[in-house]
Amino acid sequence: MIKLCNKDVYIGRYTYGFESTQIYTWGEEIDITIGRFCSIGAGLRLFCGGNHSTWFASSYPFGSVYPNYLKTKVFKSIVFSNGKISIGNDVWLGRDVTVMSGITIGDGSVVAANSHVVKDIEPYSIYGGNPAKFIRYRFSSEIIEMLLELKWWNYDDSIIEKIYPLLLEAPDANIYNEILLIIEKKKFN
Repeated sequence: MIKLCNKDVYIGRYTYGFESTQIYTWGEEIDITIGRFCSIGAGLRLFCGGNHSTWFASSYPFGSVYPNYLKTKVFKSIVFSNGKISIGNDVWLGRDVTVMSGITIGDGSVVAANSHVVKDIEPYSIYGGNPAKFIRYRFSSEIIEMLLELKWWNYDDSIIEKIYPLLLEAPDANIYNEILLIIEKKKFN
């Protein structure tokens, strides 16, 4: 756990960025996890709650705002959270991305600058826009399956130091097998 915007947030090793990051909360529990080896663009906004009810006659938070002027009290909270924000490993969030509560962003995903994420994002996919929409997968389903099985970000630094040149190549079955060989050799040395 580290402090980010004076809030406890789990951030995985080697993740960088967070310039001008803002975490918004209205009394809800903070439950934010950001994985390892993520690239976070400046201006990230994480909304942990503050969602207004759309099923009541009014979406106004009576009792929470101007209680000394408008003689109301909070008897039913209309502001709520959709839950935990979970950002996977090896994720790239562009500049000025907004992520709403209850969202999971899968491993290896890319979210374009100025995007507003309101739905879960699948691993190794690219999303962009307001609201963020699916653009394409980064790789074929076979390669995505290999990368998700590999979970390279979980290995010790000594293994990552050996495999990182292969991680900077376009992935295929040969690269995957080379990485597995290096990992096996390293385990027995």
